[in-house]
Amino acid sequence: MDNNGNILLAPDARSLILDLFVAHGGPHFTSAELIRAGALFDHSGTAMRTALTRLRREGRVEALGRGVYGPGRIDDPWRRRIDHWRSAPSRRTAWTGAWLMATAKPSSVSRTAWRATLRALDVEGFRQIPQGLFVRPDTLQGGIQGCRLRLMSYGASGELLTGRFEELDPASTNVARSLWDVPGLAARRQNLLDLLMASQVRLPRLSNSDAAREALTIGRAAVRAIVRDPLLPREWEAGPSLDDLVGAMAPYNALGREVWMTSLGR
Repeated sequence: MDNNGNILLAPDARSLILDLFVAHGGPHFTSAELIRAGALFDHSGTAMRTALTRLRREGRVEALGRGVYGPGRIDDPWRRRIDHWRSAPSRRTAWTGAWLMATAKPSSVSRTAWRATLRALDVEGFRQIPQGLFVRPDTLQGGIQGCRLRLMSYGASGELLTGRFEELDPASTNVARSLWDVPGLAARRQNLLDLLMASQVRLPRLSNSDAAREALTIGRAAVRAIVRDPLLPREWEAGPSLDDLVGAMAPYNALGREVWMTSLGR
């Protein structure tokens, strides 16, 4: 965690391999390069090989030749969302005052399915009101149909009932709006903007290993914030926008690619 409360988590071996393909990815990496990358985060060669084997088994990584690996062909909706972080702002539409809703009885599904449903709702920016419904402003591209398809792809139960309210009464609207910490969201964006700008200046002065480690750690925190943004109505926003964060991340990502290619000896 940095001094301003942002959680900067170093990736585990599995996440590191996937992040390298997404964020700094040549079309392929050798096993030796992946092991060198893992060493920067104190992952042993055994840990990296084990993670690589499991990812191959899941179809998320594939062998392109002896000791050479590329991204797998499995359709992973979450990785696809990460891949397309640059277009995240375009997934938001103008707000008309309508709301999307979702509900299901926890008792109607298994605990595992319910946990997956809650995760999917969180990814799509839903929050639960005291009456039990999960709601969010209708600002997502594709409306309720597109939202439901994404919820299902992220693992939500088919028992989930989804719909759209044209409007809520003023009191309910105020309750629903209070579910999102909008000032806190703006503060976290500003914090990440400050981190990206400061790191962009600092990276050229660091050693190759320190620069690579910092670029990936800060970059993945920014990308996670971008793809997990709730895409609230623009008129609710105060301070830096999602567009500002995406705009700052684009040149940082390009610099991070250069840093990593240098670190891997390419």
